[in-house]
Order: sequence, then structure tokens, then C-alpha cells
Amino acid sequence: MRILIMTAAALMLVTGVGIEPSSAQNTAAMSVPVTRSFQDWRVACDNGGRCTAYTGYEGHLTGFVLIIMPAGPDAAPDITVGIDPREDGTGPALRINSQVFPIVWSSLTPKDGLGRLDGDAARHLIVALATGRSMTLTGGEEDTSLSLSGMRQALAWVDRRQGRRQTTTAMLLRGDRPASAVPPAPVLPLVTAAPPVDQTGFGLGAPVPQSVDAMPQIRACRREWPDSARPDLAVSARLDAATELWGPNCFVAASHIGHLMYLTGPGGRDPRPLTPAGALEPTVDFVTAEYDPATRTLSHFVWLSGTGSAGQIQHWVWTGETFALQSEQATKDLWNIPVALWPTLWRTRSPED
Repeated sequence: MRILIMTAAALMLVTGVGIEPSSAQNTAAMSVPVTRSFQDWRVACDNGGRCTAYTGYEGHLTGFVLIIMPAGPDAAPDITVGIDPREDGTGPALRINSQVFPIVWSSLTPKDGLGRLDGDAARHLIVALATGRSMTLTGGEEDTSLSLSGMRQALAWVDRRQGRRQTTTAMLLRGDRPASAVPPAPVLPLVTAAPPVDQTGFGLGAPVPQSVDAMPQIRACRREWPDSARPDLAVSARLDAATELWGPNCFVAASHIGHLMYLTGPGGRDPRPLTPAGALEPTVDFVTAEYDPATRTLSHFVWLSGTGSAGQIQHWVWTGETFALQSEQATKDLWNIPVALWPTLWRTRSPED
């Protein structure tokens, strides 16, 4: 499902009349998650206005460049470079045309083979990328060429979305307007978990009520997948005195376990499909699903490759009334970007923040 929003400002631009959106308009627009493709570059922006622009190499080698730009007047770009390290531990470098930018190994990233630039170093690299014709990662097992096609369009789009164009904080569309002209980042939604409840009789593998087993979607799934492909790995939980969660498994394929989720009354009465909101569209099929009764969190992990280099991770929190989306990260390109660096599409805050 693709959500299209046409604001008054956007309509003016389409009809050829340019206006500068107000700070409030920019902040409201930034609260809507969105993804875009610009030739060989991707952009993902979350509901907090933070945007990730990235490209990579699809193959057995690690090779990617990932630029994160938070929203707000005080934000600055942060760049992570991924490259397989040499056996001697030699640090990587990024070559733009004939100019070499040394990349320092970072202790802030989740594994060896990642370098990081921020502050002035990140801005200098962005300027070089914007005027570059070629980009090569060196210092790894092999040199890796990455595409610059679409990079300028991607970063310019982020500047416009975050209200940075013609300001001193813009990545590409820089000007003399002060940082104070940049709109503030949207306030992240507050998600409060309901208190934990007793889980006696529930948990992984608990017997699924007949009322849930009889649901048409479950019957259709079991006609398609034989019993040998469906070990008893149902997810279940007591959410409160009047609500239960049941997730019969539908299939097992490689490392994926598929579930269909239902909310019911006590004893499995009156089952209804659970389709909680995602950042871009509701979730119907749950993969590698888990429920943590201590934190009241339902999780969903989809791996689009055996190496885990692409996929989707979502977490929802039971609030006592609904499963509210807590966080979401996703990428569809098989560019060997570590899970911890997958672009964010949704973030929230808790009462402890």
C-alpha cells in the first residue's frame, strides 16, 4: 500500500507556483514515513524526520555508503562506510575520482569492516560525492565500485523534505539562511505498555483453541502447507482479563516461521485477525514472531536473504487497548548492510525517555 499526501504547498509546486512551506507544514510532513528510489540510491525517512540515504554493492563482498541526516536545525550528517577489512587490519579508504578519503575504523558500529565519518569530515565527503564521477571503496579484500547515480537527487530531496534548502545546514542545496530557519523535528509518539499479567497456560507451543484453528485463513494455510512443514510453534499470550493473543504457525521455510495472529476473548472466544499498523502498511503475515510478556512486545522479523542483509523488523507494544507500533527498520536491497544499520521508518518514546 502506498500512501500519497498532496498538501497545499505540493499542489502549488505542481501547478508551477512556488511557495516556501511554513515550519509547521514541514514538521507535519516529516512525521509521515516515506521511502524513495533515485536510480542507484535509496532514501528512507522515519516519523521523526530522520532520513537515511544509501547505496551499496550486491555480491559476496561488503560495500556500502550510508548517510544519516536527522531532522531539526542542530542536526548534522553522519556517514557509515562498509567494506570487508584486509587480514592485516588496514583501514579502508573511499576514493572519489582520484581523491582519497581515509576512513577510520569505528568502535561505534556493530562489527569490524565499518568506518564512520561525522562533523566536518562528513560534510567534506558529501561535497566530493556531489561533484564526483566515480566512487571506489579500497582497503578491503577487493576494491569495490559503488554508483553515484542518483546520489545528488537523493540528498537534494532530503534537504527539501527537512526544510534545509538555502540554509547553512543543507547537505547539497546550501545557502545563507541561518540554521534557525530549519523547522524542528517532529515529536515522537509516546507508547506506554500495559502492566504485565500472569501467563499461566500460555506461551510458545500452547494448544491453540479450536475456534482459532477453524478460522478460514488457518484452514487455507494448512491446505497449502502439510503437517511436516508446520511444527507446533504457535505464539500465545494473555494480554488482559478479556483479551488473548493466538498465533498459529502457518509454515516453516529455511529460517522463517510464518504465523497468522488473532485476538480473542477468554478461552479463544470470538477470534478476529490481528493486523497492526506498520510504518507504511498494516502487517498481516507475521514471520519469526515472538511475544515478550515482560515488556508486552510483539516482534516480527523478515529476512530477505540467507545472510540477513535485507528485510524488515517491527515491534509493537500492547497498551491495554491495542498493539501500537513501537519501531520499524527495513531495507529491500541485498547490500550487506548490518541489521543494526537498517534504515528506520518508525520510532517512538516511552515514559522513561
